[in-house]
Amino acid sequence: MIASHSIRGWLKPAAILILSSALAAASATASLSSVMARAKPELVVSLPIVDGDAYAYLAAASLVGIEAGVGGGSATRSNLRKNARRAFETEPTNSLAISLLALDRYLDGDTLGARALNAWALELSQRDRSANLSLIEDASERGLVSFILERYDVLLRTGGATSDALFDVIAKAMQEDAILPHIEASLAENPPWAEQFWLKVTPQPAAIRNVGRLRLRLLENGSSNPAENDPDIIRRLVGEGHFEIAYRLFTRLSQEQSESSNLVRNGDFSDVPKYPPFDWVAFSDARYGAEVDPVIGALTLFTESSSETLIARQLLRLPRGGYSVGARVRDPENARSTSITVRLRCAGATGSVDGQATAVAVDNKRHSIDYREDCDFSWVELWASQKTSSTSSPSDDIAIESITLTPENSASAAHSRPEDGRGGRQGVPKR
Repeated sequence: MIASHSIRGWLKPAAILILSSALAAASATASLSSVMARAKPELVVSLPIVDGDAYAYLAAASLVGIEAGVGGGSATRSNLRKNARRAFETEPTNSLAISLLALDRYLDGDTLGARALNAWALELSQRDRSANLSLIEDASERGLVSFILERYDVLLRTGGATSDALFDVIAKAMQEDAILPHIEASLAENPPWAEQFWLKVTPQPAAIRNVGRLRLRLLENGSSNPAENDPDIIRRLVGEGHFEIAYRLFTRLSQEQSESSNLVRNGDFSDVPKYPPFDWVAFSDARYGAEVDPVIGALTLFTESSSETLIARQLLRLPRGGYSVGARVRDPENARSTSITVRLRCAGATGSVDGQATAVAVDNKRHSIDYREDCDFSWVELWASQKTSSTSSPSDDIAIESITLTPENSASAAHSRPEDGRGGRQGVPKR
């Protein structure tokens, strides 16, 4: 069940404010009286042809007074009731008039009567905002999550201020596990608001765990993500320390296979990183920089800093054990003035680095590492610095054309064939 305060905390004031703003901004009809009803309802009611919308909007305008306590509340309540009734008498099929009569019943404590009138208003117009908001509030009191989301679906299809506010509510509600099957059912229908949903909820740190779980559930049913922000979801999951969910999402999306023993993905830099940090993440600043360049099949880098700087990294599921590490520089002479190392380090609880690094030099040779960090996921990192004793800088960017990381028991096989750096799809099950 969605925590009811997540809904009520916004809907109670919004049921007043939205009706005075979003409702007044509803699409105008072709009739002059309907247009004027939204702009100057007090003038329209004096026209020879009276539009029921005019009384309805006068009634809606009085809600602001009720919320603010203007006139002690009694006068504004009287205006609400009077204008809502006039709107209904003028136009019995005016859904806004009926939903405002329902609100008047609700304020009198007649919940059942208000519920019946709102249901009638929805029969006349499924997109009546007042009736939808009122029934959502009523359903939240009773824990009717599916009904709430059905009403949300209708309101989200209308767009505008109401939709933006409801997305904020949904983003907060996504912190609750119980909402997942209901949101999943809605998104499985591919509603027009699906793209905005993913864009709105993904940046919420408290909701990102369930955002990842929801994406996995929808992938099981073959549902796409119209926002195409899966890489962002993966990156934020890792950033909040939800490595396992991020890894499962990555493996489902990538569906890549490899016969190579290399645990580093895209170890030959032949592809643009698609799902970092499970592929390469490169860093740049004014005095250093790195970039994966698949055109030349290399990671290019430069540094003018004498301090060791992290220039690229990748997240791996890496058990404890012995490993053979190798990295090939395309032009070793060009890299003489730069110190480059490969490091293995345990991934911290929030996606940061944690523990001591195990490092080896990048010198076109293979090195053994006895990795003893006890963690599920680890970073393989590239660090670089300008040698302090050097009097010259590299004339061109340094190109690293491959990095390999293989278990020691397969290192002999790696020595027996060219070090091409391919294989880089560690942990992806074959299909």
